[in-house]
Amino acid sequence: MFPMQPSGQKREATPFLAGAFNEDQAQVSPDGRWLAYVSDESGKREIYVQAFSPGGSADTDAARTKVSEGGGSYPRWRRAGKELFYLDAGTLGVNSAQMMAVDVTADTAFKAGIPAPLFRTLLRGFAEFPWDVSADGQRFLIATPGGTSPGTVEEPFTVVTNWESGLLKK
Repeated sequence: MFPMQPSGQKREATPFLAGAFNEDQAQVSPDGRWLAYVSDESGKREIYVQAFSPGGSADTDAARTKVSEGGGSYPRWRRAGKELFYLDAGTLGVNSAQMMAVDVTADTAFKAGIPAPLFRTLLRGFAEFPWDVSADGQRFLIATPGGTSPGTVEEPFTVVTNWESGLLKK
């Protein structure tokens, strides 16, 4: 539930990250204390984490931890908040990426372990997140290209809605 805004009071959106770099694909940790995001402050897109406080804006000089090594995008938290996943496209080629996992501790300060590769995957580019992970971190749902190589035409598929109305009723 969202808290009701008292009548007559106006709420305004304020940017949380408003630095000099491109910052996007933000994900709040399950406990609401940390924000994982992508920034190009190092000269390439990398995963960073910094403290998060809902309702406030970030101090652009606040401590942040670079989690990825060699590039990263689309960070996702494991439900327990003890692991962070991301994609590393690196030099794998068009529409290909390496799924990475990093153990994290975030009691009073955030600390990230060494990123470990999980598996390679084909990837369909989207403006939004093209993948998700199960709560236990054991299964992944990934939007992949329909063909086996870049530029392959996808086969169409049909989505049937309201299919129950076509069933015979006794």
